[in-house]
Amino acid sequence: MDKVISPLTQGLKRNSDTVNMVLLGLIVLMLFPLEHFVDYNIKENVKTELKTLMENVWIQVLLSVIVFAVFQTGNLKMLVLLLYFIHHIMSH
Repeated sequence: MDKVISPLTQGLKRNSDTVNMVLLGLIVLMLFPLEHFVDYNIKENVKTELKTLMENVWIQVLLSVIVFAVFQTGNLKMLVLLLYFIHHIMSH
């Protein structure tokens, strides 16, 4: 299994700083109260679309492979950010 996921793992290791910043930016965007500043509720529309997308079984399988690949990189920050982002989309 490690040989199959190794290209994804190597790509995540090379771009770990970028991936961490994107995940952190998405989490901050989800936690920041944008509805007080903008009339259009962008955050809820994005969360609704992501939640409906996550209900698809194939997307869940792909997400499981991505989480496993992030775990294989050994980057704890990326793993925590990814798991929190998934939790926030699915639970809130």
